[in-house]
Amino acid sequence: MDKDTDRVVFPIYQVLEWQDEEKSVIKGDHMNSFLTTFTPLLLTGPTKKIPYAPFGNENKKTFNEEPKIANKLSGWAEEADSGLLNITEFEFYKEQYKIWGNFNLFARMTDTLGNFTVIPSKLNIARGSSEAFRDYWDITLRVLYDLFMAIGIEGEEAWKAFINKYFLQTYVNKDYSVGELWKGHLEDKEGIFINGVYPQKIDDFEQFYRNVNLLIEERGKWMTKILCEKLDLTNLEFYKDDLVNMEKIRFFNDIIK
Repeated sequence: MDKDTDRVVFPIYQVLEWQDEEKSVIKGDHMNSFLTTFTPLLLTGPTKKIPYAPFGNENKKTFNEEPKIANKLSGWAEEADSGLLNITEFEFYKEQYKIWGNFNLFARMTDTLGNFTVIPSKLNIARGSSEAFRDYWDITLRVLYDLFMAIGIEGEEAWKAFINKYFLQTYVNKDYSVGELWKGHLEDKEGIFINGVYPQKIDDFEQFYRNVNLLIEERGKWMTKILCEKLDLTNLEFYKDDLVNMEKIRFFNDIIK
């Protein structure tokens, strides 16, 4: 495949009237990326709740030592292939923490329709490269929200239209304020997120993986419903079984309870 998965679905963006031309400045993007949270997860610990963290000690000072992580993971893969893997190194995730199931689910859901959108290419670059964003969709929306609100009443109406057009209700509350992917993530002082961009503790990771999966699933179902109706595919079994009775997409505070 010579294209990113979030751009392969360009025909879907056309049907949804999000993107007219494939080479437009508006391009597909993942809303929440896998690796952005995966690396700090591996670097978390040890703590009382995480007595064993495979990378916590050797990489706790910086995220810039990712080659060590890659080497360790490669070693695990080789040991697994040869039947020599010491499963104890995975107990940190698999046995002791609620995070394991949702972590695996997010790995599968990252490249699904509910995690795709279109945004201007310059914003796409900023989200991936800037430490102010780092591919967290709640932060992206919060920055955009503040820009829209600065315009006044017209900005408020434009913000609501933007949310509705791209089926982003899952990420905002009923008053159209942005929901946060984990508690305290969007706390700010003079425009600076005071708790940092990345999850800081295992509770943050647990909330992120649980919440983001719920939001992706809800949004993906609604997008699929709309696509079926636009393409006259309402005779499909999964539409009749799972989607026909969906009357509207739910807001953040109806999903995250």
